[in-house]
Amino acid sequence: MKEKGFKIDQGPTIVLLPDMILSILEEGGIHRKNIPLIKLDPLYTIDYPDGRTYTKFPDPSRQKAEIEAKFPGNELGFDRFLSDMKQRFIQGSAQFLEQSFENKKSFFTGRNLHALMKLKAYQNVKRMMRSYFKDEKLVQAYSLQTLYIGGHPQQSPAMYSLVSYSEHQHGIWYIRGGYARLVEIIVAELQARGVTFHLNTEVEEVKTENNRAHSVKALGKEIKVDRVILNGDFPIMDKLVGCATN
Repeated sequence: MKEKGFKIDQGPTIVLLPDMILSILEEGGIHRKNIPLIKLDPLYTIDYPDGRTYTKFPDPSRQKAEIEAKFPGNELGFDRFLSDMKQRFIQGSAQFLEQSFENKKSFFTGRNLHALMKLKAYQNVKRMMRSYFKDEKLVQAYSLQTLYIGGHPQQSPAMYSLVSYSEHQHGIWYIRGGYARLVEIIVAELQARGVTFHLNTEVEEVKTENNRAHSVKALGKEIKVDRVILNGDFPIMDKLVGCATN
């Protein structure tokens, strides 16, 4: 959205695992130096209803000083939190974050179920945070990250507690200009490779044969294609593709 010369993101604006998104872009031929990332320090400040505040920092020593000043007696719990989460992140990242699961069978393996038990996925995030922090305000500070995925701290599996750890370990970043800037960078790269974009063009139908898309209908014309990628809501995709084959 644009307003008075400014561009405003209407969706998520933060990058939590910069190396992951940068490595994906590099696989596509876009060098990481061309992605204008800005690291936040401090990460953010939480304002509680009673007027108290708590600021999160990427540096553990500064964070411990903040805990000592605002919530004394919770410093050792924070140390345990970082130590435990580091091991869980290493394991969880290797077995889940960096893997593709094409079906239930590939996910629910004995090895993965064992890992889920070690990660204490049977707990919810808030319950796990209460094992590290005595003060409920700190529990909230390290549980609210489930909101990033639209989850509730008391309903989201404890695996999502790795997000609050990642904020300290990997930082929180912005893309200068918002995610819209990333789109511009990708579009420019594709145009340099000869890709043509047809914007503001309604696709009326995706034509298929033998369960394979071969053309799209747009502006009353049928356009032959090699592949079709649909990135929209299911009802729209279902309408475009339909149930019958041509």
